[in-house]
Amino acid sequence: MRLRAYGYHWKQRTSLRSRGNDKKNQSLDCVSNCCATKENSVSTPLKAGLLLFILTIIFASACTTPRERPPRPCQQWNVSGTWSISQSNGFYITFIVQEKQDVLTGTADNGSGPVPMVGTLRANELAMTVSWASGGAGRYTATMSPSGQLTEGFTQNLSMPSSTATWNTVAQFECTKRSR
Repeated sequence: MRLRAYGYHWKQRTSLRSRGNDKKNQSLDCVSNCCATKENSVSTPLKAGLLLFILTIIFASACTTPRERPPRPCQQWNVSGTWSISQSNGFYITFIVQEKQDVLTGTADNGSGPVPMVGTLRANELAMTVSWASGGAGRYTATMSPSGQLTEGFTQNLSMPSSTATWNTVAQFECTKRSR
């Protein structure tokens, strides 16, 4: 009779022990003590084969799992349209922008009526100049983030260079051309 670590209940073990068969009692004691006997142990080549099989499955799944590629950098952003900025000095400006390649034209309005704006958007760097009705001019710069938001907005009064402010916008811009 082959003994295994499973399939026997306590009553069966005690009934076999009571018969006085030393070999069976020795095997049963071994099973009850959770050790392997020669009859129920797994051979070393089988263990090695099983381990190799498991490692092969793990390696194969790791090699064939598709990895998500990061998006390619944007070469050209579309900033055309109407969008607003909020300056740290309390001013709010609304831009109406037309874009032809990297050249920007349009208007800016701080509540006093629209005035001309010109600028560029090269790579991820925005630079615009606004000619205010009061006679001064303002320079607006920012960096386009990979997600399409203008960050690090900065403005400077070109007539009084010490007059500066930061700015931000909630506008979300679309990439129209990705690098290859």
